[in-house]
Amino acid sequence: MDSDDEFNQFVMDEIIDSSSSDDERKAIISGAAHLIVEDTLNHPGRIGSIEGHDVVDRERLLHHDLLYKDYFSDKPTFGPKIFRRRFRLKRHVFMRIMNAVEEHDEYFM
Repeated sequence: MDSDDEFNQFVMDEIIDSSSSDDERKAIISGAAHLIVEDTLNHPGRIGSIEGHDVVDRERLLHHDLLYKDYFSDKPTFGPKIFRRRFRLKRHVFMRIMNAVEEHDEYFM
């Protein structure tokens, strides 16, 4: 078979063809599924944004939770001096900016 269209047409003709028995249809469907799975496993396609580059799991959710716990929770790990040193402004100023951005654009809610 030269193309995917020919293969698809062959499978559909065999499934729809009333002269085929149920066992033949099951065998054809099973074979087609096996070919699809095998092709997918052998050619997984691109995963990342740049072909050939590895995708690195940076555990963004874990670090988001840690950042929140360290600086923004009700009882933060680090106090106001460390917050100011890290973000270069006081916490109440940061919160005022954050609230203004949230009010301006629903995307940041």
